[in-house]
Amino acid sequence: MKNSRNSYQVYIVRYWREDELPIGQSNSRLLLEIPQTGERYGFTQAEALLMSLQQQLQAHIEGEEGGAHDNK
Repeated sequence: MKNSRNSYQVYIVRYWREDELPIGQSNSRLLLEIPQTGERYGFTQAEALLMSLQQQLQAHIEGEEGGAHDNK
């Protein structure tokens, strides 16, 4: 098994509620953080965070597959 720094990804998901918001606004807050790059993405809906995480993972997987093919 090849050990590569790029083959290991960490994603941090944080969730909290904001109590003092105007009526009608979502009080859920979510944050997706990628420590390796310092990227941080904020969301008010869990579905949006999950879609973003799925896109991040897919891009990472495709990047690894592309790199594996390049070494042949």
